[in-house]
Amino acid sequence: MYSGDTCEDHDLRVSHIGIDRKHTTATDSNTWFPLKQMKRLASEGVIGELAPRFYGAPTNRSQKTTIEQDCVEILARVREDGADAAVLVAN
Repeated sequence: MYSGDTCEDHDLRVSHIGIDRKHTTATDSNTWFPLKQMKRLASEGVIGELAPRFYGAPTNRSQKTTIEQDCVEILARVREDGADAAVLVAN
């Protein structure tokens, strides 16, 4: 699990072996990490303010681990930050 500050810009990249590089390069991080768009929507008043952190989970082949560990940890962090909603983006 990891978290990052939503006030900062981040240089995140996809390096997973399972990405279909024939049909996408995944170079436009706005397509799979929409922080810039969320900041714009908040500044326009379309949504409320962003939580102070974004969260990420590792790619895990075990649904059991994802559900019983990763999801529990993300929910705890969302609650700790006082967020009312979350946008989940698969990558």
